[in-house]
Order: sequence, then structure tokens, then C-alpha cells
Amino acid sequence: MAIRKEQVLALLTLVVAALVAKGALSEFTLGKSFTAKTKEYVPTAIKATALVTAAPPAAGRANFCTEPGETRPLPPRELALPARAPLSVAALPLD
Repeated sequence: MAIRKEQVLALLTLVVAALVAKGALSEFTLGKSFTAKTKEYVPTAIKATALVTAAPPAAGRANFCTEPGETRPLPPRELALPARAPLSVAALPLD
């Protein structure tokens, strides 16, 4: 009587399941229990700060790519549009 692969696999599965069940059903004990201790809260004093009464300073340059000495914007750059492929569908006449 030869043992087939399926029977060996079933036996191994049952052994592994038994080991897992034994570990899951065993008594779980901790060595030492932990209790959290509460600390007393001591608030710190609030630091005094100077109040801002003046208006904010003017914003710097808006464009970061220009030279610092420029006072007028650069002209718009001409962009070459990509070539278009011819239309593959003919339009229907609307007459």
C-alpha cells in the first residue's frame, strides 16, 4: 500500500494544525504585570512676546527666475506648436 502525495500533505497539515491549536489553547501568563504611573502636570509660564502693530513689509519679487536688477517683465516666449496629423474621418456635408 503506497502513500500518495495528497495523503502525506493531509497528515502534515493535521500535524501543523494540532501544533497551532496547542499553542493557541495553552495558558498565557505574563512574568510581571505592568501598571502605569501618573505624573503630576506642572504648567509652564507663558512667555511674553512683542505685539506686531505695523503693517507687513511689501512682498519681494514675484518671479524668481529673473535677474535681481530687472524692473519690467520679460516678453512672452514664442512656443512652436506640435505638428498636427491630418484628419482621418471626412466631415459630412450639411446641405
